[in-house]
Amino acid sequence: MKIIDAHVHPETTLQALSKTLKEQNIEKALVYVLKDDVPCNVIPENMIVSKAVTTISGTRFLNMFSKYKIKGIKFLPYEQEITRDKFMKYWSIAQTAQEKGYFLTICSTYGSKLLYETNGVELAYHIRKDIDIPIILAHAGGARIFDAMNLAKEYDNVFLDLSFSLQYWWGSTVIQDIAFAINKLDGYQVFYGSDYPCVSFKDSMWFFNYFADRYGISKPDKERILYDNFKEFEEKYIAKG
Repeated sequence: MKIIDAHVHPETTLQALSKTLKEQNIEKALVYVLKDDVPCNVIPENMIVSKAVTTISGTRFLNMFSKYKIKGIKFLPYEQEITRDKFMKYWSIAQTAQEKGYFLTICSTYGSKLLYETNGVELAYHIRKDIDIPIILAHAGGARIFDAMNLAKEYDNVFLDLSFSLQYWWGSTVIQDIAFAINKLDGYQVFYGSDYPCVSFKDSMWFFNYFADRYGISKPDKERILYDNFKEFEEKYIAKG
């Protein structure tokens, strides 16, 4: 079956990535553009593009989204140093994004020397409790998987993507916890993701299949994670925009 990859980064151009996706039998990918030098004026049909924004570029870039056909925004607490004292500034960007009909992705792993100052799941909580915006928790929270799971159980428009975490945490109890979270969510609100090119498509799919087999993820749940869940997300939150 074809799959949808909910976490990809372009190495060069979107057109080159589009060709790679087709070669990998990936029907569609959610692509995160982190740098401003990647042109987004023409977006291939097999990808949905989200842009990383900061408090400096946020308002300006949000006003340009319709021109560039970008559908979502992304926050990276560990790279952007979004400490708790900055939460309200990013809350304001999320509020503007919600008003314009975009979705939000927040990197929800540690990934920083600011280990205790930044927390992507906590940032998502402070935003979602007040703003009804769809949120994808990239990397499923990593070691914060239970916090991510509980947030998803509370709000049906909070989602987890499995990118990077399966490979990074393999051999630890976090992997068992991710399987527990998938079962608690009944296989819904979870997306497959690779984090390409940080993780190759081949390696990512191998880890996912091995994970699903080893931890008893049912075939229906596996198909939902690989395709159906994100397809429903796209139809509900993106296609209408």
